[in-house]
Amino acid sequence: MIIVDNELVTQWKPLIYMLLGKRGRKYNREEMDDLFVDVVIEMLKNARYYTGQYAIGTWIELQVRSAMNNHVTKESKANDASHHVITNEIPDEAAEEDELDAGI
Repeated sequence: MIIVDNELVTQWKPLIYMLLGKRGRKYNREEMDDLFVDVVIEMLKNARYYTGQYAIGTWIELQVRSAMNNHVTKESKANDASHHVITNEIPDEAAEEDELDAGI
């Protein structure tokens, strides 16, 4: 078990923000701050499962994934789920790329 306190959160804050920036769509600053809080909550909930067998960075990455999964799930269930719309339309750019590939 790991103790999640202010010192631990402050120490690993840059890693958490880096991991949040690497995954999914690009979030604005306000969304990143909300996700950061969600990650800290996940860390608090799952602290008892950290055994020290693997790196703390790996455990933090799992918490980031969990928080982002929860965020996307909430977002897709909301009234405005425009970020996760599935469509059958093929953009015009795709046809141009196919023509270039045909020549190769």
